[in-house]
Amino acid sequence: VVREEVPRTVPDHFHGAVVAQAQSVNTGGTIGGFGVVPIGRWAARFEGSGRASGDVSTPAGTLDNTDTRAFNLAAGIGRRIGTAHFGGSYRFFDSRYGIPDGAHEHHDGDDEEEEEEAHAHNVHVEMRRHSARAELDLHDVALFEEIEITGSYTNYTHREIEEGGEIGTEFFQDVAGLNVLARHGLL
Repeated sequence: VVREEVPRTVPDHFHGAVVAQAQSVNTGGTIGGFGVVPIGRWAARFEGSGRASGDVSTPAGTLDNTDTRAFNLAAGIGRRIGTAHFGGSYRFFDSRYGIPDGAHEHHDGDDEEEEEEAHAHNVHVEMRRHSARAELDLHDVALFEEIEITGSYTNYTHREIEEGGEIGTEFFQDVAGLNVLARHGLL
């Protein structure tokens, strides 16, 4: 998916789009949109989406604890000076969904018991991610036609919450990256 979170050009006027969808198998819907607006010599981009759905309905009845909720927000700003471009962006994502009774397998580590045992209760999963990105593009620098420098940082949290509020699984991830790409002309 190409999002251009950090705008590369300044538009003449505001432009954007909004999309909405509905679903029936697990009554719910999605709405999302984005907009890019000029602010002087800068361009700002805003994006947001949300999704919510109830429990899945089957011919056998409702499958409890299969509801979902997700929320996404992003903002970015960029500027071009001559042939150079720079800017940054931030994205927030939050998602929660349920795993129904008996669908989440548990391994107790007992070597004598080969059989896998499913949870006899519901589990809720929560995921949250914060991401930041910075970009700098330079053109016609010494021997290089273009130099692209991109830095990024992501903080991720994952929790599986058992019935009664006890955290069954939890982990965190922090990832940082720096990419430098230099394109040269004919040598």
